[in-house]
Amino acid sequence: MLRMRNRYTLDTPESQQVEKSPPTDRQPAEDREDPPLRWKKAAAVVGTAEQSGGRRLGVKTRAAAAAAAAAAAMQAAQLQYDFFNEENAAKWRGLLVPSLNKVLNQVHPNLVSQQEALQYIEELILLLLSMLCQAQPRSVQDVEERVQKSFPHPIDKWAIADAQAAIEKRKRRNPLALPVDKIHPLLKEVLGYKIDHQVSVYMVAVLEYISADILKLAGNYVRNIRHYEISQQDITVAMCADK
Repeated sequence: MLRMRNRYTLDTPESQQVEKSPPTDRQPAEDREDPPLRWKKAAAVVGTAEQSGGRRLGVKTRAAAAAAAAAAAMQAAQLQYDFFNEENAAKWRGLLVPSLNKVLNQVHPNLVSQQEALQYIEELILLLLSMLCQAQPRSVQDVEERVQKSFPHPIDKWAIADAQAAIEKRKRRNPLALPVDKIHPLLKEVLGYKIDHQVSVYMVAVLEYISADILKLAGNYVRNIRHYEISQQDITVAMCADK
């Protein structure tokens, strides 16, 4: 059974021992942790989306983290680019779903996912993209600074390492699954200016790293209950499993 603590904030260091899982090629060889603990920290990333008053969101469950992140991101989107209004949603809806299936095949080759589950993950990833774009990045260094500022340690280190490997293609075993060539031109509309293709690759690599962790956690939960298909409910339960 998955076992996780039900409280995670950026101000509280993780000290609980967790069972080690077999290493994967999606993170550095050193300092590996179980997917539940990694996503606990990754969820804290989403939970740090800035509200208009500059306060950080304290969350106790991953469902609360997603809801709080959505509210904060939508507040920011009202001032900038809204991924979810009627006009823009048509451009983004379903864009990542086929690629998320590829990511699932990398982390859990023997599992499949329902369409609505992948659409749910797509929404979470777009919220994260909105958070990255709020920093108005113009270079890889700008994105890296945003990740270091917003992501808890060691998630920031792993995400940055994955993104740097994506830029230096020879250091990455698998090419990016998420569609950089489709996302890159859309980012000009999101940001209001054109960025270098390498910056888009870096941002997409960060998004894919988080996507893989979500799918790995949900897949582990599904395997534990001896199912073979991931549903949206499985993702929600897996992220809220430790109560």
